[in-house]
Formats: sequence, structure tokens, C-alpha cells
Amino acid sequence: RYFGKRIMKGEEFKLKQFVVAHGRSSMKVGTDAILLAGCVADSNLINSSLVSKVLDIGCGCGILSLAMAQFFPSASVVGIDIDEDSVNETMGNFRQSRWCNRLKANKISLQEYQLHDGNAFDLIVSNPPFFENSLTSSSSVSTNARHTVALSIDALAFGVNRLLSSDGLFYCVLPLQTSVNLKLAFVEYSICCVSEVRVFSFENDNTAIRSILAFKKKLTCKNFENRYIYEEPNKHSQWYKWITRDLLL
Repeated sequence: RYFGKRIMKGEEFKLKQFVVAHGRSSMKVGTDAILLAGCVADSNLINSSLVSKVLDIGCGCGILSLAMAQFFPSASVVGIDIDEDSVNETMGNFRQSRWCNRLKANKISLQEYQLHDGNAFDLIVSNPPFFENSLTSSSSVSTNARHTVALSIDALAFGVNRLLSSDGLFYCVLPLQTSVNLKLAFVEYSICCVSEVRVFSFENDNTAIRSILAFKKKLTCKNFENRYIYEEPNKHSQWYKWITRDLLL
């Protein structure tokens, strides 16, 4: 119950180095995006000085794109989303940030974008829609943001394969079962999972609620970790405090 929720109510979310308006976006700021950004920044798989192009698939309000601009000072960052309100709000968030000259947002689907952009990305990140074969919302905006209707797992795998550089990394956050399905989808393209952080609400929970995964076109040693967010209700773990230290106030 602690995952996927908004971490802050209201129209704006304030972080250490930037502010995100998220009142109009299809995806609000939540725990998933914060943990994904923190894990990317903390990764020993990435040489930040070599990251020059970053893609954020399903950028929502742009929080992941802004975090990537913060963590990779030499990189240009592109966020794509199919929701017009989200993209408009993202562009506003980009303009107000100190990295506005390195940030760009496009209203376009991954399926269409992969046909037009021939340049490979060093890093691709995504907090993608992940509900499969489940009851959808009456709102098409909410459905597209949360369900694999507009972007299936297979379409995500195909697009990442097209756009990821030969030495690039793809990072995403998914529920455990959906992460298994994505690993299987990547087999066709010989893309391997090289890191997985399974995140639990509490240390003694039996089932991970999210997996934060890194994929690469070349197999390297796989890093596997189990982590938890809370030591007890309303008391964050040391890992959570560490992984979010450069983002949250």
C-alpha cells in the first residue's frame, strides 16, 4: 500500500534542486519515480561523464527527466508522453529549472518516436504503465498512464531495443510479475537484466511490491538486492534515506 502513491498532496512537489508542478499530469509524483531516480543515481553501472543522451519514456510531469538532468550534468534529456496536459506541464517544469537548455518534451508515443529518432540513447528510464489484463478506469488519461493499453510490455521492449545504444542502460520500475514479463520480452533482443532491486514495504514482508531493474545489450554480472522502505510504520529505512538523499528535502 506504500507504493505508487503520491508523496505530497497539492499542485507542486518541491525537491532539493527543483520544483515539479503535477496538478495536470496523468502521473503525479510518487514513490516509484523517486526510488527509480535514486537507484539510477546510485548505480555503479553508470559512468556519469559518459552519459550524453537520456530518454524518459512516459515522462508524466517530468520528474524523472529533471532528476536525470540533475544527476548527469553533460546529458541532454528528452521526455516523451502521449498525454497533452502532461507534456505541457512538463515543458513548464523544464522552463523553470536550471537545466532548461538541456531538457526537451515531446507529445508522441514510443511507437512513433522510435521511427523518427535514429540516435541511440546512453540511458533510457521509464516508470511505465504496468497494469495488465485488469479493470481499467473510465478516464482514458488514467488508463493510458497506468495500464498497458497504449504501451504494452512487448512494445516497450521493442522500442527500447530500437533506441538504446550498444553500451546503454535501460532502467525501469515495475511490479514483480510485470518485471518477469519484461525480462521474457527482452529475450528476443538478447537484452539482459544486469541489476534488480526488489523493494518491500517492510523488512519482514514476504512479497516484493516493486522491482527496479537495469537492462543492457551485453551481459555483465547481475547485481541482486532486497531492500525495504520502512523500518516501522511512518519511519523510513536507512536505505530509503540514502537512496533519496539528493532528491528529497
